[in-house]
Amino acid sequence: MHHHSPKTILFIVMMGLLPVLGACVTQSAPATTAIPTATDIPEIYASPTIVPTATPESEPGSSRKKPLPFGSTVIQNNLSITVEEVVRGADAWQKIQEANQYNKPLPAEQEYLLLRVRVKNIGTGDEAVDISGGDFFVTGDNLRKYFGASAVAPKPALQGGIFPEGELSGWIVFVIAAGEHNLMLVLPAPYNDDAPTLYLALEEGAAIATDARLGTLPPTNNGLSRTEPAAIGELIRTEAWEITVNSVLRDEKAWEKISAANSYNDPPAEGMTYMLANVSARYIGRGDDSEWLSGSDFKSTGSKNVVYDAPSVVEPEPQLDAILYPGGSVEGWVVVQFAKDEENRLLIFDASFGKNRRFIKLSE
Repeated sequence: MHHHSPKTILFIVMMGLLPVLGACVTQSAPATTAIPTATDIPEIYASPTIVPTATPESEPGSSRKKPLPFGSTVIQNNLSITVEEVVRGADAWQKIQEANQYNKPLPAEQEYLLLRVRVKNIGTGDEAVDISGGDFFVTGDNLRKYFGASAVAPKPALQGGIFPEGELSGWIVFVIAAGEHNLMLVLPAPYNDDAPTLYLALEEGAAIATDARLGTLPPTNNGLSRTEPAAIGELIRTEAWEITVNSVLRDEKAWEKISAANSYNDPPAEGMTYMLANVSARYIGRGDDSEWLSGSDFKSTGSKNVVYDAPSVVEPEPQLDAILYPGGSVEGWVVVQFAKDEENRLLIFDASFGKNRRFIKLSE
């Protein structure tokens, strides 16, 4: 009599059952076996359904298209921020004029905006947070991001430090385009924070959507090299900008206008001369981010093959200086310099560290 191990016995039993199992399958299977498609896979074996998480733009307050509603309180970086009062136009100018007799009236195309903002430190620990009007921006349907203005604010101005549970309430002054609407407060995250910029409506129903057509505009090929510069009056389009030099003032005429702009402007250095270019620019980048354009984005060069940085002078008004959202535009004066005997003078547009570099001919 043979003695089998438990494993051997189990193997024999299983082998004996195989024919029976095969017969059962043969009897119950249909004549034609269909290959299961993805929808035929039982739910237990199907790939798990991935529920998309909300993107930052879909969250209220994370874009200009969907700002937090007017009257909301914003929580950002352990601060609770509430706009208590919005005053603009003639009423704002009256308050600003009463605040300081040296505050200046604005040209017809601009108006003052006053915001009274309350900020509370809701953090923990024992560190104070410094708060001022410079921590806030405003934007609207003019597609610009505005800094706080240099005018003296009515008292109390928003300025000071607050420990946890401390709070401040005060005024911030902005200058916006006359009649501008869809106004919202812009709260950028701290530089060391990956949190999104937050937007708070300053009027009922404020919302701004980026024009999707901007991303379809193809760059032009003019002005790509010094040997084939674009001409004055010619539109240049890069991946992010549209630029046109409208007119130019040279040498003595340029210096007359520059010296009139600010009495502290220095004349050109020995052997050098100034030129003024009136430039129109439009930001055509995609998304909801803003870009800053100023005279520092322009340099100059010529027959001496030297790249000259923009001189340190105050440009005549209007200055080419604005933070723009996609679709926003600005026009203003840019000051550049050359050697007096320089020929083939070129303006270099060099925003975004060379990614949008173009050359425009300034010589006659």
